[in-house]
This record gives sequence, C-alpha cells and structure tokens, in this order.
Amino acid sequence: MTIVNDDVLDAVARILEREGLRGLSISAIAEEAAVSRVTLHRRGVSVDDLIVAVLARASDDLRASLWPVMTASGDAATRLRTALAALCAVAERHGAVLTAFYAEPTRQIPDRPGRTTSFEFIELFERLLRDGDLDGSLRVEDPAAQAALVANSVCWTYLHMRRAHGWTSRATADLVIDMATASLGR
Repeated sequence: MTIVNDDVLDAVARILEREGLRGLSISAIAEEAAVSRVTLHRRGVSVDDLIVAVLARASDDLRASLWPVMTASGDAATRLRTALAALCAVAERHGAVLTAFYAEPTRQIPDRPGRTTSFEFIELFERLLRDGDLDGSLRVEDPAAQAALVANSVCWTYLHMRRAHGWTSRATADLVIDMATASLGR
C-alpha cells in the first residue's frame, strides 16, 4: 500500500464515527477527504488498507503514550495503573476507530511481520504484568491471558461508559482501572 496522508486517515475516522464500517467505501472516503476516487485508486489504496492504517495509527499512539511508562522507575503495579490511564486517553482520541472494530476479527499489519492489530494493543500490558510478577507488586498467573483481559476490559468498558452513559473521562478511567486491576493486587 502506498502511504496515505493524515487527511485521508482522518476522513476514514470521521466516517467510522458517523456510520461505522458500513459507511466505508473508496467513494465515501474520497469525498470526505476532498480528493478524487481516482487519486486513491492510483495510490493503490483499498478500504482494507485504510482500515489497517487507522488501526495502526491508534496502536502507534498507544505505544508512544506507553513508552514513558514502560521506561519509568517504580513498581509494576503503579506503572500498570498509569499505562491503563494512557490506554483510556488513547481510547478517547481514537474512540470512533476502536468502536467500529469492536466485533471485527484481528487483522495482520502490513510491513510488520507477525504483528496483528490485537497484539499491538496487548503486548506492553503483558510486559508490565510480567514485571509485576517479578517485583511482587502484582499477582499474575497467566500474563498473556491476563493482559488481554485487563487491557480489553479497560478499553471497551471505558468507551461504553463514556459514549453510552456520558460519564466524564476522569471518573470513567478511575473506576474502570480500579475494577480491572482489583484481582491483580497482592
């Protein structure tokens, strides 16, 4: 896939916000981005390419947001809570994209061999759980499964409470993180 600019990806996100996946077509994306369909076709872009690109953009935002947490000092339990707060902030920024893909299968990310949209969101949380098991600040039995459960429960519950119930971002993040980490405490 040829690289598309942020204007096109922003257009995809706006369509996802308004209409979900059913609204995505090359014609709709071209119109929303104020470019011609022919331009997108000449760039070799497909709707699936754009779907993966907006998911990868959200994933890259999460990784950038988590990097300071991953390299910080302190126990893993504290860093996990900070990381989950960062996840809530990323969910806030990319909510339309994430909710559009709630029930969609994981996708491979081109140019990132062995990487999937799901793994990209879970990997760093697994690392924090492993760290917590080592430093004794978290109770961990299956880091991969628990990371998937914690990250997904925080992300999806956060988005639901924000969008369906209108809770404030701060209150939602605090309550959801408390709920998701309760079983990990020592």
